Amino acid sequence: MKQAETISVLMSCFNGAQWIEEAIVSVLNQSHPIDEFIIVDDGSTDNSFDIVRRWADTDKRFKVIRKDNTGLADSLNVGIRACSCDWIARIDVDDLWHQDRLKKQIEILFKDSNIQFVCGSTIEINGQGQEVKHFKYPTQHKALRNNLLSMKKFPAHSSVIYRKSLVEKLGLYRDCKKMSEDHDMWLRMIQ
Repeated sequence: MKQAETISVLMSCFNGAQWIEEAIVSVLNQSHPIDEFIIVDDGSTDNSFDIVRRWADTDKRFKVIRKDNTGLADSLNVGIRACSCDWIARIDVDDLWHQDRLKKQIEILFKDSNIQFVCGSTIEINGQGQEVKHFKYPTQHKALRNNLLSMKKFPAHSSVIYRKSLVEKLGLYRDCKKMSEDHDMWLRMIQ
């Protein structure tokens, strides 16, 4: 694989001990291999950091950053700066990936060098792992843009992969956003 095809996975964690192990395993079980896994611990007070350190001790692809609690947007920015790959795939600590998520998205990315962002559909599951609801998103730029502008059916953070240089060009996530930092980023991307 060429350097331009390498993938960083980025997760921010704050007190996610009850979910983080499953989230990590879903990333490591991808049918397309990852190149690095950046996990930013945002001042967790549970044992999240210890769990992540154990994984990092056995897998050199892990890069763990521990910092004071400053919120998701700042933690993602710290993580983006630490990513060494051209593409960043996001996962939240309480989410799981389908095993072919990266494979399918990468196939789309490399069909057209102008693509900067790809998202996928999501399935909401309950605490017992049962499917609750399916969310499908538009497949074309114009329809996706219209959904973002109307604030309906916009992609979940854990379903996206984007070009690192685009996010850097946009000035990263805005720290002033305490909620919906992903929606704010997607709106700036479509401009």
